Amino acid sequence: QNRPRGNENPPRNNPPPRPDENKSAAKPAEPRRNPNAAALQVTSASVDSRGRLLKDCTCDGAGQSPAVAWGKVPDGTKSIAVSLWHQAPDQEKSYWLVYNVPATVTEIPQNKVAEGILGLNDKKKNSYDPMCSKGPGVKTYNITVFALSKQIELSGKEVDRHKLLEQIKDCTLAEGTLEYQYERDK
Repeated sequence: QNRPRGNENPPRNNPPPRPDENKSAAKPAEPRRNPNAAALQVTSASVDSRGRLLKDCTCDGAGQSPAVAWGKVPDGTKSIAVSLWHQAPDQEKSYWLVYNVPATVTEIPQNKVAEGILGLNDKKKNSYDPMCSKGPGVKTYNITVFALSKQIELSGKEVDRHKLLEQIKDCTLAEGTLEYQYERDK
């Protein structure tokens, strides 16, 4: 009842946004899926000081998986899961998924096979899929690390990002997301 229809004016108690309010260089990082989960600090040596992914980790470079490191995990952590993803205008895309990483591991070096199980990327492959944006401009990507209270009892051929998020909703002890950007060479 309080919504504008057709060419009607919006309600006075809901002014239109100022033009500069929606012009943000980066979107907020993914909110924690479990609000009771502790925060993990996530870093990457593959992201430069401007917050841009190194070319070697993209389709314009060598297509190497990025380095990712995380802080001390909480007591009770049995495994780690890592997800590299991007919110495209029409869908969420997944580029890399690793789970059942031992709780004692605190990093995955660039271009190294991670300890753990590789899940499926959006191309249904158990591998890293380097960013290769089709559209113009800077895109924002995310690496989310989850500290889990158990191992995931599914094979890599069964687990994509959606299935992983389903499986970990009740066993996430801590999580953190690193947001970074990438723009294709022109």
